[in-house]
Amino acid sequence: EHQGGGAYYLGKASLQKGWGELLELLAKAGPLLEGLHIDGYGSGADKKSILKSAAALEHASLKMSNGIDHANEVIHPYSVLINASTSDVLCTVNVEALAMGKRCVLARHPSNNFFEEHFPNRCHFFEVGDAVGFCRAVKDALAAGPAQQLPDVQRHALTWDAACERLFCAAEVRVLSGRYQRPSEAAASRLAYRLHQTTMKDRLLLDVIKGATLGTKTPWDEYLNEWRREGLGKLKVQARLMERGIRPVHLQEHERYILERIKELSGNMIPGSPSQRGRTDGDTSAAARDTSVSTEVTDGELEQASDRRRGG
Repeated sequence: EHQGGGAYYLGKASLQKGWGELLELLAKAGPLLEGLHIDGYGSGADKKSILKSAAALEHASLKMSNGIDHANEVIHPYSVLINASTSDVLCTVNVEALAMGKRCVLARHPSNNFFEEHFPNRCHFFEVGDAVGFCRAVKDALAAGPAQQLPDVQRHALTWDAACERLFCAAEVRVLSGRYQRPSEAAASRLAYRLHQTTMKDRLLLDVIKGATLGTKTPWDEYLNEWRREGLGKLKVQARLMERGIRPVHLQEHERYILERIKELSGNMIPGSPSQRGRTDGDTSAAARDTSVSTEVTDGELEQASDRRRGG
């Protein structure tokens, strides 16, 4: 039987779940924690190893029992949870202990920032691996006396409502520049939102949009696939050939050549690009010239035919 107000730790009997760090700190602390007794509760694959290491402690003592949780009345009289874990920080265990009015000894770790922010007077921190700081935190926590109910403000921090509010704040999208705090304050953002919402409410329009977009390939798929098959391979070959003949004095000339080829490939890939428009315009002009020449020849032949008829 433990005495009320003592220290304990509970978690799965795995060295990665805080037991390894706890045993290491107790061993390093040596006589600084002379006479300290900790009750441990856990079941798992590493229990035998934990028991063996606990038996080798010379100054502090760790008694290992089967795993239980905070709902078990055996845990209720304890006043201090010692959780030295940094690999699996067991935040749920910390929250449960705090909700029961207990104090916590925790490593200063990013996963424990929540406890350091909201429960600075109930949590005692030490730097990771610092045995002296660990001893100080344990002694301060035990000296604070038996468990005491949390104030209303700190109790609220452990509620579901408070957790949801923190989630919403963390997920909130903010404007990174300008005078607005949130996107919804910008008129353009509100307009985009309203347009989207209004469109999605119209079932007929929604079905039309889905039918036209979902599960269908876009022209970009065809352009990119064609470029991968032909244009990219040619560009790589040209680049290798050019690399062999490059000399510092000709570097700019080669760069211009590559840029021209890239523009040419872009024109082949993207309809309506300047290069394609130029090529199309040129083709149209050439076709017009050919038509003009063809018309002139036809008119001349007609005139010759007319002369022959008059001569006849």
